[in-house]
Amino acid sequence: MKILFQSRYELFKVHGGDTTQMLKTKSALEKLGHEITIDNDINAVKKDNYDIVHLFNIDWIVEPYRQLKSAKKKNVPIVISTIHHSEERQELMEQVVNYDFRKIFNFFLPGLQANAELKNLYRGLLVDRRKLLLSIEQILHGIKNQQKYVLNNADRLIVQTDREVEDLIKDFDLEQSVRNKTVKVENGIDLEVFYNAKDDYFNKITKEHNLKNKFIVSCIGRQEPRKNQIAILQSIAKLPADVQNKIVVILIGDSSIGKHKGYAKAMQKIEQSIKAKVIRTGFLKPEEVASILKNSNVFMLPSFYETSGLVYLEAMAVGIPIIYTTPRATEYLNKRGVFSYYSEPTDIEQMANYLNDIMNKQYKINVEIDNLFTWDIAAQKLDNIY
Repeated sequence: MKILFQSRYELFKVHGGDTTQMLKTKSALEKLGHEITIDNDINAVKKDNYDIVHLFNIDWIVEPYRQLKSAKKKNVPIVISTIHHSEERQELMEQVVNYDFRKIFNFFLPGLQANAELKNLYRGLLVDRRKLLLSIEQILHGIKNQQKYVLNNADRLIVQTDREVEDLIKDFDLEQSVRNKTVKVENGIDLEVFYNAKDDYFNKITKEHNLKNKFIVSCIGRQEPRKNQIAILQSIAKLPADVQNKIVVILIGDSSIGKHKGYAKAMQKIEQSIKAKVIRTGFLKPEEVASILKNSNVFMLPSFYETSGLVYLEAMAVGIPIIYTTPRATEYLNKRGVFSYYSEPTDIEQMANYLNDIMNKQYKINVEIDNLFTWDIAAQKLDNIY
């Protein structure tokens, strides 16, 4: 089948989970014989005779709204991977996080809808001019109305967890009948990379930073307020100084200091006040990530929200304890014999207690992730849906 993949214009400029999901899905579907084209132009469906249009991400709906309308005009069936974040969790973050431009947005335009519309207008003016007219259109129509239109008019909705379905129905006041066109397709990870993780890269940074006999706390994710890495440092600050001195925090992922200067400054302040060492690796290859995870004592991502959280699966694959803060991850972490600890992202005391517990027990476990969480299985499910 000839399938058109579409999403936001800046998908490959601002890399996110939707970027990974699209590229990995494309690769796995091509192994099944499908011809996949990625083209985020709103009228791309007119360029060829596609059998399916597959859209990604309703939270950034500016482009998918128009992409769906173009597909409907050509009577091409539409599938959308919703990649929707709970509004309740987004609102929690807006209440707590108040750095940089967010201060201005929250003061003049409180509320998720107005906030998102203003951000899109900002991007249209300063980041990608193709978004400008679409952003003005969104303000006139309302982002929520656009999202509901897409959800109601797509032929199939692809979600990652059961809880995402509940959030869609709740957040957009949808009819319960939406369940009839909703299919759960779990995202995957490259299991072989993590099952066969080598020590090479970790040994390299051990020599560079003298990590021998240290307690390693690893975290994967772009360094930004939503990922809430500052909570890791705040929880360590709650521990006695001699305990802090044993800890090394390895932050894996791109930095967004230029965009989130207030957050970076707050991180720096707390980092200077604790005895633990903090290492920032920047973006790493999957094999390098696996090497660090394999040699970590705990994985910790205190994010305010995730769709499901692929990085938790990666930590699960190497058999280390996990401290997590996103309710949707409970759906698979608690069912697979993983030592996982749930906390609210704002409960610093709880996270500190978890760290102390894990340090005292020194867990190391073997968890076999079933083949449910591979890109090939995800592609087979999508093949059936198409």
